[in-house]
Amino acid sequence: MNTCTSAPNSLAVSRGRCALAALLTLTQLALWPATGTAADDATRITEPRKDTRVESPVVLEWKPAGQRMTIEFYQAGALLKKLKDQRSGEAYQIPPGMTEAKIWVEGESLPTDSVWFTATEASRGQLIRPAKNATLESPLRIEWRPKDQLMTVELYQDGRLIEKRANQKSGCRIPVETPGRTEVKIWVEGETKPRDSRWVTVE
Repeated sequence: MNTCTSAPNSLAVSRGRCALAALLTLTQLALWPATGTAADDATRITEPRKDTRVESPVVLEWKPAGQRMTIEFYQAGALLKKLKDQRSGEAYQIPPGMTEAKIWVEGESLPTDSVWFTATEASRGQLIRPAKNATLESPLRIEWRPKDQLMTVELYQDGRLIEKRANQKSGCRIPVETPGRTEVKIWVEGETKPRDSRWVTVE
């Protein structure tokens, strides 16, 4: 017998039963996701973010971070590279352009997640310290990006080279004996033009 259509003398009991049945149904719907939906603990890409510009090398991260994945990178529909058993947080050299990254559980027919981003060339040898036209004391602390790039550093005053140091790391300190306007240049050894330069005043 359908308790939701009981006789009037049991209407209160019937309403209670109907409310309980509705509550149970809602609880089941909340606990049992529809067929084909992703589980809450499915691996998802967290970096790079969707539709962002990212300097190469590109760091690819996902959660849960402990899950090893197969990754694929595509440009213009063509597979650039496929790497198995990768860890979250690794960096990959990607040529400039619109890129799709996919992560897979090895053996499955569909990727777990994917993201589109634009890969760009890294700014090789860009000064970040000292600030332009800053007034500073000797020694000058000189920093650039990327930090792992070894550079030749030159200091000039009145158009004359006063100091040159090769194979320097970002963050190096170079003394300046004579106060005055000083130009800082950073070079990749063997190139004909500096990667970056700026003027400062040394007190």
